[in-house]
Amino acid sequence: MNRTQSLRYCILLSLAAIAAVGCGSDLATVSGTVSYKGNPLENGRITFQGPGLPMAYAEIDSSGRYRLNTGEQRGVAQGEYRVAIASYKLGEITGRGNPPSAKLITPAKYAIVDTTDLKAEVGPGSNRFDFELKDE
Repeated sequence: MNRTQSLRYCILLSLAAIAAVGCGSDLATVSGTVSYKGNPLENGRITFQGPGLPMAYAEIDSSGRYRLNTGEQRGVAQGEYRVAIASYKLGEITGRGNPPSAKLITPAKYAIVDTTDLKAEVGPGSNRFDFELKDE
């Protein structure tokens, strides 16, 4: 899947999540931390995906913390999720109009839900999930 297809797929999933959540909210809150090699990740994205559930996601801050959203709403539908986590190191810009290169710094198996072994069971109310990524 190329970048354009990946972007389209993410946009479609986000729109589906917004439609599935609707205006009412029985969403649980989900937050936590992500670390790799004993240190908090300084950037990245965490995604929760489950069968029949809207996708939830968050940016990981410089302290390794995250707080999930579903579409424009804070929180996550209750259920079982697979968890994907990816962090990239940006390279230098090689020329005007060229985006910087990006190198995946976390193990590749965590980057997509098809290969990750991370899971989370979201219940009602407030949920906390801390993840320590291991080398492959």
